[in-house]
Amino acid sequence: MKRILLIIFALISLNAFSQLQVKEGSFKYIPNGVIEDKAEYVDGNEMPMALIKISTENIPEQERLRLVFTGNRETQILKRPKTGQMWIYISAEAATFIDIKHPDYGTHKYYIPERLCDYCVYEMVLQYIPIVPVSNEPAKPKKTYLIVKSDREDARVYIDDELISTQEASKAVDYGTTHTYKIECNLYHTESGTVTVNDRTTIDKKLRPNFGYINISSSPEQGAKAFVDGDYVGLTPIKTDKLGSGSHKVMVMKDMYKMKEQSFTVADGQTTNATLSMSANFVNVTINTDMQSDIYVDEEYKGKGKWTGRLSDGAHIFEARKSNHKTSVKSLDLVLGETKTITLDSPQPINGDVDINTSPMGATIYIDGKNYGETPNYISDILIGEHELKLAKQGCAEIKKTITIKEGETLTINEKLQTVSKTINVAQSGGDSSVKLTFNQEHKGHEYVDLGLSVKWATCNVGASSPEDYGNYYAWGEITTKTNYTLDNCKTDGKQMSNISGNAQYDAARANWGGSWRMPTKSEMRELIDKCTWTWTTQNGVNGYKVTSKTNGNYIFLPAAGYRNGSSLYYAGSDGCYWSSTPNESNSDDAYGLYFYSSNQGMINYYRDYGRSVRPVIE
Repeated sequence: MKRILLIIFALISLNAFSQLQVKEGSFKYIPNGVIEDKAEYVDGNEMPMALIKISTENIPEQERLRLVFTGNRETQILKRPKTGQMWIYISAEAATFIDIKHPDYGTHKYYIPERLCDYCVYEMVLQYIPIVPVSNEPAKPKKTYLIVKSDREDARVYIDDELISTQEASKAVDYGTTHTYKIECNLYHTESGTVTVNDRTTIDKKLRPNFGYINISSSPEQGAKAFVDGDYVGLTPIKTDKLGSGSHKVMVMKDMYKMKEQSFTVADGQTTNATLSMSANFVNVTINTDMQSDIYVDEEYKGKGKWTGRLSDGAHIFEARKSNHKTSVKSLDLVLGETKTITLDSPQPINGDVDINTSPMGATIYIDGKNYGETPNYISDILIGEHELKLAKQGCAEIKKTITIKEGETLTINEKLQTVSKTINVAQSGGDSSVKLTFNQEHKGHEYVDLGLSVKWATCNVGASSPEDYGNYYAWGEITTKTNYTLDNCKTDGKQMSNISGNAQYDAARANWGGSWRMPTKSEMRELIDKCTWTWTTQNGVNGYKVTSKTNGNYIFLPAAGYRNGSSLYYAGSDGCYWSSTPNESNSDDAYGLYFYSSNQGMINYYRDYGRSVRPVIE
């Protein structure tokens, strides 16, 4: 009996110091819990088994898998790992205790408090509780924390020479132990020390600046490029970013001045003022020539007529240039410290010759608007380059064209002037002694230009007194102007119509100018686009296109007159909108017209109710 009691005492003692224990009161029967696959869970004696679902506390998943379960001799146990639990299937009738073993946590013998019923389900909790050993060895020291903080986010924090983190760091240490710390940060002084930790200890340091600033300025002028230790920092005046405390080299550079370099000392948290005086490295120069000439120095444009500025010392080439003139040139050496005034002769014109004749003779010659007498005439003082030639004679159509004068060559021009014709129809009335004369003046006093095309083009718009005048605006198919251009008052909108050219009921050119004048057709406008050169220009202050014949060099001017919609004028000075006589056969709301702006010209369909320009043509 004494021996049995000793064995039981030993078992109780073993459980008392075991790291594994079944939590007191955790063993429970689960009502209505039944093993579903009964045929599968029988022991080797074909006896029913029960299921115990074992939850764990303080036992990691990997350690739970290392648990081993055994029972008394007649008991068979099947282990089934589950997430967060361990299920064991155990012989229901034979089981009285379970030995629970773990290679590191020890062994626990658990006596089952009740008889297990067949195929029933139970649960219990298995705990891991560390054992406090009883021995003569001294107890291990308790842990606490050493915490080191800085006011800088980018500071590096070391504890015991180990880089722990940035700005703040902590380390678990034993009570009563001594440790080192260090805080490093660029451009700040390093903080370090030794501390003995007897309780939770926090060291909080505000780092001291190890930097300063430099205010850099230059004289006698600001705007110099500033460098610190060879790095560009900006234009003077400027305050640098943080610089490490100590000596720094400051350099300033500016065109026409000698570079200046000087050393300055930066103190912790202080701003050092650095003013560097630069020596002039230039000559003040004034250049005079005639007010129409361009001034160049060493091939660089400086201005027109007069220029004052700075130049480096040494040799320079000075020029006065003017188009189609001989350049005036001087080469001079400039000396530092002097002020130099240079006068350049006016560029001399390069002239060419032109021999102009007309048939019939006696036409007045205008070149760029200047009267050069009558034909025939030999003119020898015309500047080379392009010029506008006009030949005018009473009773003849005016000729306008662009001519090009070349150096050393004589340009010969022979033009045949077209007379303005009159047809006299004589009808006899009242016998041989009485005759009635009628005059059919086709041009009605309006001028045209022969561009070498299928028709001749008028020099101005209907309602205009000059080529630059915008003239009147007409809705398509209408012959009078309006104060308000709308769809409601448009007479031709939606009306199926054929070409109206020459029909005085609809053609604004024929109705207002009479004679043989008419609106151009779509194809005649297309001919004007394709067979002429279009040059955007300004004539007498008016924007528009100079339209020059590719055949004979004659030209007309089309002003950018814009268009009218409602009671307003739109895009005058930037766009040109001119009606043709051709309707859009597929849409009775539209008609074709010429449209242009500074970079393009072409044909387009317009709404008929808009007010647009009309430029007449004649056969």
